[in-house]
Amino acid sequence: MAVRNKKKYPFHSREEAARVLCEKLFPYRGLHPLVLAVSSEAVAMARLLATYLRGDMDVLLVDRILSFGSPEVTIGALTEGGTLYADPNSKNLWTPRHLDLEENRKRLEKLTERRKVCTPERGPLSHANRVVLVLDTGLITGSTMLAAIREVDGQHPAKIVAAVAVARKDGLDRVKAEADETVALMIKDDLTDIHVNFEDYPESKDEEAAKILREVPSAIPVETITRGRTATYQDYDE
Repeated sequence: MAVRNKKKYPFHSREEAARVLCEKLFPYRGLHPLVLAVSSEAVAMARLLATYLRGDMDVLLVDRILSFGSPEVTIGALTEGGTLYADPNSKNLWTPRHLDLEENRKRLEKLTERRKVCTPERGPLSHANRVVLVLDTGLITGSTMLAAIREVDGQHPAKIVAAVAVARKDGLDRVKAEADETVALMIKDDLTDIHVNFEDYPESKDEEAAKILREVPSAIPVETITRGRTATYQDYDE
């Protein structure tokens, strides 16, 4: 009897994951969604989604906040718009408040400079009254995605959909509580590293994101849909 040869990696590349996400997010095709990449690694994915769904794309720059004593631990995230998410499970790892304020000021300055690199001729696209797809390659604690969702929600979008290739279940549960819909191609209970789920995962930089953003048309007219609050967990079928 022949033995099935399973793939060593769930995904060959981020682009392959994006193509699967296109299928899962097909209902939004024609609604001119705004696809927001919350990491440089997700920008190429966002281009595929925005093109397929006939929408716009942009970046939403977010800086992870790492524990001073345990730098491998993410304890929160800060967006370029100043939205701060602090992981409630990591309160004992935060530095004194006055140090946090100074560090966050520096983070905001760096995010401002990164925005100038990514879209030198404009600021962020508006999220108001739009279907917004917040996209990343994956999530573990959910801090980056939650900071991004709260930033978007502050501009009163029509709907927020959080989409990732791979997610840790407890982190995804936190995101589920705040997004209108969540789509994850693969969910793991013990995910500790996103990169290992991709055979090809090259490093991406803001300059590459800028090149992609210049190539994709923006400011397509917006259509609005009624907000709902649902969650869809999608398992990736190898």
